[in-house]
Amino acid sequence: MNLNHLRYALVLEQHRHFLNAARALGISQPALSRAIQSLEKSLGLTLFDRDASGVKPTESGAQLLESAGHLLTEFEDFERESELLRDLESRVLRLSLGYFPAVLSGHRALGELLAEVPQLRCRVRTDRWDRMVEVLLAREADLALAELSSAFLDDERFVAEPVSSNRGIFCCRPDHPLLDAGSLSLDALLDYPWVSTRLPRRAAEILGSDPRRAGRVDEITQQFVPSVETDVVDQMASLVARSDAIGICLLSMIERELDQGTLRPLGVHPKWLHLNYGFVRLRRRTLSPTAVRYMELVRRIEGEIAEKEIALRQRFDCPIDLEPVEGPPYAVEPRSSA
Repeated sequence: MNLNHLRYALVLEQHRHFLNAARALGISQPALSRAIQSLEKSLGLTLFDRDASGVKPTESGAQLLESAGHLLTEFEDFERESELLRDLESRVLRLSLGYFPAVLSGHRALGELLAEVPQLRCRVRTDRWDRMVEVLLAREADLALAELSSAFLDDERFVAEPVSSNRGIFCCRPDHPLLDAGSLSLDALLDYPWVSTRLPRRAAEILGSDPRRAGRVDEITQQFVPSVETDVVDQMASLVARSDAIGICLLSMIERELDQGTLRPLGVHPKWLHLNYGFVRLRRRTLSPTAVRYMELVRRIEGEIAEKEIALRQRFDCPIDLEPVEGPPYAVEPRSSA
């Protein structure tokens, strides 16, 4: 059996049309047709019903193609493992970064790694943390730096390692109406639009079913969606400085704006407003030495960020009641770089 023919059949199943599938594969339609015929002959089964409108998997074809998808994934993992042992993939890195960790440590660590390994080949994507399950399962990334949601922690297919638990803050422009209100409460902040990435379920549970102008709770995911949902968190400061919006970030992310007086921290410090991200990978997927080194760099940078956060909290009179993560309670088993 030709494994490429199995791949062709899976693409045909996806497109349900020979011409469209052939274009997606970059081959001619007759070549695809011959490959499918050859596969059906070798299996002794008809995989697709054909008509003028396109193709549709037969009942037996649908069952076989589902198994074929698993088979090809296992074979690709086997090929990757053999390449790691032959050191062909030791300088290849496929990353999926959440928006906050990308800005804080993810990209910085990658820059340092590139300085150490100039021949590094890397694919970096930034994703909403709730999409990374599919990204890892599809082998589109070997390692994720993401919010450690129950989707990872409760799934035995993944191995997770906490990295950051730094406390977030609310911030606003220096002449914001809230700053004249005296004693502040979380309830008062709900009267203004919030600027942030999506917040996890723990935030939605606290904010309740009517978070007013701050945002809304997604009925399907139960995540909190702020009024201004942004994926470019390093540009949040410019949005907040020019409006009545309330920003959510770390103090170290807006240190320059605090020094310049264009932003001010707000005196509301709920305990649920903290980061909870870390490394995630598939349990049976070996990490390359390059990935292990990347993780080391991220940990060092996150330690520096935690120290800076404590210093800034002291300087701006913010409570310090959550200690930074110093070591993982359960760690990824790294592959030896020897």
